[in-house]
Amino acid sequence: MGFLAVPGVDSVTRIIVLLSVVLTLGSIITGVYLLWRHQGGGRRLEYSLSLLHSGLNVDMLAIILSAPFAFLVWGVLTFLGAVILYAFFGFQSTIQGINVPVRGLALILVFIFGMVGLMSTLISFVFFWCFRKRRGARAMYGVSV
Repeated sequence: MGFLAVPGVDSVTRIIVLLSVVLTLGSIITGVYLLWRHQGGGRRLEYSLSLLHSGLNVDMLAIILSAPFAFLVWGVLTFLGAVILYAFFGFQSTIQGINVPVRGLALILVFIFGMVGLMSTLISFVFFWCFRKRRGARAMYGVSV
């Protein structure tokens, strides 16, 4: 919400920030609800069995339980989109009242941090892919870990 107070945010960026806030609140609300719903204490087993015997199949149950994470991911992605849009189309007012684009340093910083984030994501993806392959090869040859 603090991003909305930044001067020079255009209307499209404001809409995307508001969408990000709604998605993030959806993540918090569904997460708290599902946490409250699934912490039944001694009745946890009864609740789990009733879910399996209800009309919900396993795929629908998986979708319901993954909703908080999905809302959070979409909230973060829309916020990232809003920051990128602000770097391209944002402006600031000078003392004389002239609107000056923010582009210069903001574009460089967004590009640098975007590349760092992309590279760290790719490195972690490759690491876990290799780890999974190595673990699969050990299981195939009967080597225990």
